[in-house]
Amino acid sequence: MVAKTKPSYWAVLLICAVPYLQAAPLQNAAADPSVEMRRQMHELDKVSVHLMSMPQVVKARKQAEDMCRKDRNGSNADALKVLEGSLTELAYNAAQVAANEDPANPRVQWVFARAHEWQGLKIPGGRWAVENPDNVYYLLPIDGVSKYEIIGKLPASPPAALTMSLWDDVPTVTTKMTTIGILKLEDIKADSEGRFVITIDSDPANGRPNHIQSNSKARMMLIRNTLTDWSRQLPVPMFIKRIGGPAAPSPKSMEQLANRTAELIIKSTEVWPLDFQHYSYEETPINTLGPIINSGRRGGGGLVAQMSAHGSYKLADDEALIVRLNPYGAKYLGFELSDLWMVSTDYVDHSGSLNHAQVVPDADGKITYVISVQDPGVYNWADPGGLHAGSITVRYQGVPADVPEQLDPIEARVVKLSALRAALPAGTRYVNAAERRKQQEQRVQSYRRRVDAMLGSAPTGK
Repeated sequence: MVAKTKPSYWAVLLICAVPYLQAAPLQNAAADPSVEMRRQMHELDKVSVHLMSMPQVVKARKQAEDMCRKDRNGSNADALKVLEGSLTELAYNAAQVAANEDPANPRVQWVFARAHEWQGLKIPGGRWAVENPDNVYYLLPIDGVSKYEIIGKLPASPPAALTMSLWDDVPTVTTKMTTIGILKLEDIKADSEGRFVITIDSDPANGRPNHIQSNSKARMMLIRNTLTDWSRQLPVPMFIKRIGGPAAPSPKSMEQLANRTAELIIKSTEVWPLDFQHYSYEETPINTLGPIINSGRRGGGGLVAQMSAHGSYKLADDEALIVRLNPYGAKYLGFELSDLWMVSTDYVDHSGSLNHAQVVPDADGKITYVISVQDPGVYNWADPGGLHAGSITVRYQGVPADVPEQLDPIEARVVKLSALRAALPAGTRYVNAAERRKQQEQRVQSYRRRVDAMLGSAPTGK
């Protein structure tokens, strides 16, 4: 006779979390895809949060920290100041990828997000790899032998851009992914209510609208919702279903997922906080930016139609870096600061990022930004959140076809704060303390709309 025992914690976790994986009925999914999207997100977050406490993940996180401390830039005071937090975010992103790598059981996962709490979970931030603060990112696994549907609904105020990129690799482990297929917001055919279905499989479209053709190399899809007007635009809610393909393999155990997370932590540390950090911080002189190039030239998973420039800053308390550039009529222009480990600086309580809708241009149409630790009293202040050193990324999207291939270099020069006004263009907009508070309060409130839409506190449909 076998004695009856209560199932262990591990057994319960494996039943309830890892087969994250048995989909619940899609209640109201067609009418409101955000319901199913949040269910998928929450299942994955439960697994990802637990993975962070697994011994092999904790060990890998510590190993990554040791790697960064031994790096030639690892003794920088500002690098050490943020090292622990930045690597925690990198580690959580690795856990998210590991939890959602099964193309036979795909889920939509919100990645590269700031720390937040929802439905009883404390979610660490997952920002890294010079992510764009104007984007809400979804990551989901895809292969070349399955058939999928992505079901979504455009919100009343859709994002300025929506880009769905199917890649041949996982962004955690390489900067050289190849784009297999791509679908953009302007290509999506939706009904009168904004509802749409996107099909993904290895067959040609053959007249099917909203189709992305996969192949045997397909691994991951990254979806970018680009919000230029944070106070109005919202990300597109969507979820994924696998509707055909070979029999699904057994889901991985929690031990296997933890081992994979640990592997991803080490590989991503080698690729981003170390290799790409050297590129961004050392390829051009400090306090300058390199040439504007197509983002796909070096890799990094950049948009194939995006141009970007990278550089770095290092400033004393009484200094400012003036950066002036030509927007070239781009539909989107982003100016973002990151720490030395390639994690974005605070862009909610501080203005660590500024897109073209968040700045005031100069009289000649160019845009001037000021980076400084102290508030310079300038409207276009790129606030590094107390960091004296870090990296700079400029992103151009939707540049007109008649723009010359050889673009003007981005101007950058260091001045003393006491000499700043004399160095800025005539007509520069300045702000006082009250105006700065209002500007910052509006930034916090508008970002909150994004979080509410993702987690369930704000309407997302028409």
